[in-house]
Amino acid sequence: MFAQRDLDLPASVDAVTTHAAAIAARLRELLPGAGDVKIHKLLYYVQGHHLAWNGRPAFAETIEAWINGPVVAELWRAEKYDPPTEHEPFDAGVLEIVFMVASRYGHLSARDLIKLTHNEDPWRDLAESDDTTSSNTPIPHDSLLAFFSDDNDLTPVVRDRVAAVAAGGEWVPTDPGELDELEAKYSPR
Repeated sequence: MFAQRDLDLPASVDAVTTHAAAIAARLRELLPGAGDVKIHKLLYYVQGHHLAWNGRPAFAETIEAWINGPVVAELWRAEKYDPPTEHEPFDAGVLEIVFMVASRYGHLSARDLIKLTHNEDPWRDLAESDDTTSSNTPIPHDSLLAFFSDDNDLTPVVRDRVAAVAAGGEWVPTDPGELDELEAKYSPR
């Protein structure tokens, strides 16, 4: 488990070179037919898990708390007017998180992901604060880091599996719940 004080978060996301559009394109390749709402919830999970595993954002864009959950607003607006195009490659650390997120959450519907994110602290804290989600409040990296580090600590078994795929193994989707079963089996009690 990572403690927030132990991580060296960049002072600015300007240092992050990967863009949410490139990650969204990869998610769409892995999960054909995934709609925009689902992709944006998966981007939230990529960002949160990447912060917890690597101590830095996976992509530069801000995630906002919209009424239906987390959304990468800049990407949402860009794709509304321009269809997705070819995007830059990104590093293996981001790719392993993308594989893990696709495997762990890819079987869920957009509606399921909305419900799930509404029950998680980063979105819920903003929804319950004086700021309303209708104002599209940015979700701070600190909030994502705290939640994904403390509440969603991934086991070494899952991490090893993801690393094997990132090292060149073939990505094969798992059955729904398989990763959760591994976490339950191997997590410290």
